[in-house]
Amino acid sequence: MRALALDVLVLELKGVLPHAGPTWYVVFQAVLGLFQSGIGLLMLDAYRRAGVRGGTGRPRETPLHADVG
Repeated sequence: MRALALDVLVLELKGVLPHAGPTWYVVFQAVLGLFQSGIGLLMLDAYRRAGVRGGTGRPRETPLHADVG
């Protein structure tokens, strides 16, 4: 929902939508929305690079049925 905060900010400042509070609060909500969207994009990028397991730095476990050595 926060991804739309910037759109709502613009519409409130133009007077299309009624103000949800003081201007500083609406701007603050938009900044938080952009910040959270950025974190979401970083998480999506990390998931695409490292997969579900993630980049934990731990070595992969050897399956029990594999020949070792």
